[in-house]
Amino acid sequence: MPLSQLKGYIEVHHHLLGIQSAKEVVKQGLDVPEAQSKLLQKLGELTLYLLQQQDEIDALKRKIGYKKPD
Repeated sequence: MPLSQLKGYIEVHHHLLGIQSAKEVVKQGLDVPEAQSKLLQKLGELTLYLLQQQDEIDALKRKIGYKKPD
């Protein structure tokens, strides 16, 4: 999911897609193994977003001719 869509989802629902809201946890309880699995999935997604952002930063640096200081 593009970050812009994820941001919109979070603004509307106040929690990550696929993760229970605090209200749901209070009402239904928390299945710890399932929650851990979903959190690991989110960690993977976060890593992919981070790598994508770094690629974009590197491309912008090349575009402006950025040279790393010695």
